[in-house]
Amino acid sequence: MQLADILIGRVIFTQHLSDREIVSAVRLKRCMRYIALPAILRDRSATSKLLEWGPNGLNRLGSGVPRPR
Repeated sequence: MQLADILIGRVIFTQHLSDREIVSAVRLKRCMRYIALPAILRDRSATSKLLEWGPNGLNRLGSGVPRPR
């Protein structure tokens, strides 16, 4: 898989979590220094952190979210 494909997937998934308030602006700022994806993507370091999150990091983003019963 190409890096661009991975980045597109992370952006879509992160935006999905943000739209549903599973990931807060506070958490994005804590993890990547910005509260919105456009700013994250303009900063190479923040974009790298988005890519480094991987499955484990993304799972931690949703911690505290109630699990379906």
